[in-house]
Amino acid sequence: GGQQLDKAFEIRSQLEELVAGSGDAEATKRLTAVYVGLGRQLEEQLARLRAEGKSEEMEKVLDGFTKFLEAIQERAEGVDFRSLNWVAETFLGLAKGLDSGGPQVSDQAKEYYTKALATYVQLIKRCEAEPGFGPEDAPLFLRVRLATALRGLRLFDKAMEAVLVVIDKQGKENRLDAQLEAAQIYQEWAEQPGKEQYYEYAIRGGNEKNGRYLVWGWGGIARRVANDYKRFEDVFHQARYNLAYCRLKLAQKASGAKRDQLLKEAELDIQRTYLLYPSLGGKEWYAKYDKLLRTIQQLRGEKSPQGLKAFESRPRPTPASSKSG
Repeated sequence: GGQQLDKAFEIRSQLEELVAGSGDAEATKRLTAVYVGLGRQLEEQLARLRAEGKSEEMEKVLDGFTKFLEAIQERAEGVDFRSLNWVAETFLGLAKGLDSGGPQVSDQAKEYYTKALATYVQLIKRCEAEPGFGPEDAPLFLRVRLATALRGLRLFDKAMEAVLVVIDKQGKENRLDAQLEAAQIYQEWAEQPGKEQYYEYAIRGGNEKNGRYLVWGWGGIARRVANDYKRFEDVFHQARYNLAYCRLKLAQKASGAKRDQLLKEAELDIQRTYLLYPSLGGKEWYAKYDKLLRTIQQLRGEKSPQGLKAFESRPRPTPASSKSG
């Protein structure tokens, strides 16, 4: 961010040398975690600067990191898997931080999604051509991330094609990263004009093969992880929240009795989740559920939406009934 790129390269090289010289597998994991964490911080910083309208500061951050990442990419032949993957992930994080959502992607976000896409393609090719270059399952993970970049570019058909390569591979249907990506693709695809039926696919799944859906959808994901709630708490609430969100979006496209039924179902999605897990996965998810529910209640005609407070006095079922709904 301070444009001291030579110093940044020097520090990065020192980190890599320390890890390589230690022979400690845990040190390698920690350095990877540092890289991933830095990418996430960048994404959050850019989103905040964009929201605050601080375009000059945002451009400064972008300029420094773009030069740094492109320089690493240009040395790709001498760069290991971890570093090149970090470049791809950071480009993707920069793109997300610049993406305001909606049917169209901005030119600036598009530029970084494209850079991320090119780096993931480069990584996949190297993994396939150079045995041992990356982890054994790297090509599968990278194709899911490739799908994320394509989704960001609003190339939803190509994104689904990429993620289905993973899901339809023998024994890989249970990969949660792929299933989550597929559900998100359907959900965002539905924002395109005339594609609202894809909210249905995001809810119940799609891409039927041999009498079953390859893509589980938010409902299928929630049901499958509910039995191991403690381990998959965040995934569970991501799925349950988006289930209600998609019903709300469908309701906004409908009218009459159909609209009323969808709004009722969306409220029930949140109510059932709250009655079983009143903490709703923590403060962040709790606030998101509450905001979504207030919108639903308002659309149902309530003059003073109470949000989650409306459920506080209602009896709670046992967790065993979490499979319903």
